[in-house]
Amino acid sequence: RYPSFIKSCLEQLEAVRETVGWDFDIGVEIHRNMIPAEATVFIEAAAKYLPYYVEDPIAPDSLLAMADVARKINVPLAVGERNAGIWEFREYAELTRCHFLKPDVGTAGGISQLIKIAAIAEAQHIRIAPHNFLSPVSTAACVQLGIAISNWDVLESGPEEQPPRRAVVKSPVPVIDGYFMPPDAPGIGVEFDEDAASLYPFEPMGTPVPIRDD
Repeated sequence: RYPSFIKSCLEQLEAVRETVGWDFDIGVEIHRNMIPAEATVFIEAAAKYLPYYVEDPIAPDSLLAMADVARKINVPLAVGERNAGIWEFREYAELTRCHFLKPDVGTAGGISQLIKIAAIAEAQHIRIAPHNFLSPVSTAACVQLGIAISNWDVLESGPEEQPPRRAVVKSPVPVIDGYFMPPDAPGIGVEFDEDAASLYPFEPMGTPVPIRDD
């Protein structure tokens, strides 16, 4: 099963590279689905496809384990979407020597903390590529941060033109030719629509707990 798992992951990456060609950046989101030994073997083999970065190869519960993986690979590493506060990010920056930090403005401590995290990263030549899949509100905050932060790199986002995401703001940040266009509206540039948001109350996803063979 181990060879099949690694082989399947590599085949997916190979298919993407063949489809988009070499004039295209690929970010590989492992989503904490590997243990250190698996991650090291996979990333070493994936290097020939020149990914822009590999993200969260293992769970972030052990900084030492992440740092060990980082020392063994030669592909840019992106980490941090589940971390909070300047202290955690300082340690990740110093010990993993990652190439990208991915703070989430809704998790890492808000706008002020993210500015500080970006400064910590800049001092060590680390780029900021925020985690951003919450809502058009967090996207708007990230757009404003991207204007102000010199080592900002790329901003991920989900589709925001359909409900319920589209409904929670009166006008989302427009995207033109693949770029977010900073709005002229006050604050972060969007207005939260409380009436529309009330139509979409929180409902637990009910994701089952993964169970593996003994």
